[in-house]
Amino acid sequence: MDCVLDITAQSTIKLKLLGISCDLQNERVTIPPPIGDQVFLTVCARAVGDSTKIFGGPTDSAVVFPAGSQVRIRFSQGTADAGAPAPAAPAAQFVGSFPSWTINFEDGDNAGAAGEPDFTDVVLGVEAEAFP
Repeated sequence: MDCVLDITAQSTIKLKLLGISCDLQNERVTIPPPIGDQVFLTVCARAVGDSTKIFGGPTDSAVVFPAGSQVRIRFSQGTADAGAPAPAAPAAQFVGSFPSWTINFEDGDNAGAAGEPDFTDVVLGVEAEAFP
């Protein structure tokens, strides 16, 4: 599940976990190639408040996104425990605009249960920070 955000001024991007309510194994948040940053692996085991910038390049430094570019953030669904029902397809909702967004990921676990989908499995804050 990819989310694409428009960058309107040269910036670095900070990601912060605002909420975690998931239990599928090996769910992750990454930045796909050509950047290829593995920002939050095994995200369900992380703590609310964990944060990082998007890093890449030969020096593994904070990526500077030029004005007019886009940042692609990927949520990869995990796997259910053995014997558990297969999860539904993941989905996302996001609010905000440059320079601040919130992305709510639904991992598809517990499909059909009361209150699902709830879009609270992984809640990610995205902040564009001006880069001179």
